[in-house]
Order: sequence, then structure tokens, then C-alpha cells
Amino acid sequence: MDPRYVHIDAGVTTQDIALVDRDVTARLLGWGLGAYVRPVGSCVDILLRLAGEPRAGGAHTVEMWWNGRHLITAVSGTQPGVLRDATGLHPGLARVAALSDGWGVCTGRSGTLTWFSHRTHEHQPALRVPRPPTPVLHTARALEAEAFIPAVP
Repeated sequence: MDPRYVHIDAGVTTQDIALVDRDVTARLLGWGLGAYVRPVGSCVDILLRLAGEPRAGGAHTVEMWWNGRHLITAVSGTQPGVLRDATGLHPGLARVAALSDGWGVCTGRSGTLTWFSHRTHEHQPALRVPRPPTPVLHTARALEAEAFIPAVP
């Protein structure tokens, strides 16, 4: 299967987040990943709300990659100081961790990229369940059966 990719430029206003949510939903449904609409949409929503004001270089970016087994979503532009609060990890990131199979934060020259992933199972071949062996009935021939009867003295 060819990898699938989408790049969405996003703002952080309520209207912008709603448009990104519709975009993400449409793409996931188009890829046959309807079961992931809610968790992916929630995580993107959380990360865009954490992002705050748009970066100086423009809007934030949401990217999704799907290779048939793994769906990886990334949101760029989150300020590093927002990801932690006085008690440690921001509660929003704890929610992202709970809704995904894995997540991480990468910091580079162009800002911070927060990503999360899901293992997908929709397009994997169906698991083959082994069948129990079919019993085979044999009838012993009378002579062979008598040969195994112990002789009584």
C-alpha cells in the first residue's frame, strides 16, 4: 500500500480548529479509518489549543502519515514552555498520551513538533484462527484387535 500523507495549515481560533477537525475527519474517513476520527481529532484539538497564538512564520501545521499499519499525526508550532506546568507534564499532553499508542516532542530551529501515533488494524489481513483437527474414526479389524488382548494364564 502506498503511504498516504496530508498537510494542513492551521490557525488556533475556534473557527480554525473546527475547519481542521473537518479536514482531519474527511481524510480519515477517505482512508477508511473511521474508528480513529474521535481520538485523532481530540488530540489535534488539544495540541492546537496548547499552541496558542500563531507562530511568527505563519499558521501552525498539522500533518498526518498513514502507511497501512501506523497513523502518525504531528502538530508543529507549540511553544516548549506550554508543554509543562508547575506539576510536570501538561494535562493536555497526558490526555494525548491516553488517546494514542505513542507520542513525543521534537524541538528544532523552526519550533516544536508534537506527534502521536496509532497502530491501525483496518487493512491488515484477517487473522487466521487454527481449526481443531477433525477426528478420524477407524474401525479395527477383528484379528488385529484380538492380537492386543492380553492372554490370561
